[in-house]
Amino acid sequence: MKTVGIAYFDCFSGISGDMVLGALVDAGTDLQQIEHELRKLKLEGWAIGAQKVQKRAIFATYVKVEANEHHHHRGLSVILGMIDEAGLAPRAAERAKAPQTESRSRQSTPAPSLSLGLEIKQSTEDR
Repeated sequence: MKTVGIAYFDCFSGISGDMVLGALVDAGTDLQQIEHELRKLKLEGWAIGAQKVQKRAIFATYVKVEANEHHHHRGLSVILGMIDEAGLAPRAAERAKAPQTESRSRQSTPAPSLSLGLEIKQSTEDR
């Protein structure tokens, strides 16, 4: 019997990318799988890492993406082309392009976001 996991984020006041990545890694997503998928975008000068952290009585995984490039502007056609050329799974590519084209239709600047098709593996032995 196949088990399907669903992650629901109730972000009433927002959430940062490192918080989402940390939650996904804590839930069982392999950090190397995340990096492998992101490397398909052919962007240079970045690294991803994770470490366990404790803030008072709360334990979590902190995932940090560090980039040498701080202020590079890419137009919508360039972003969509990078996604198309990355060889992502069709569903992941479709989800990655949706925020870009949706924000364009609202006449706003495209949001720098990417949805990846990541699988959260949960072992019943660990829970």
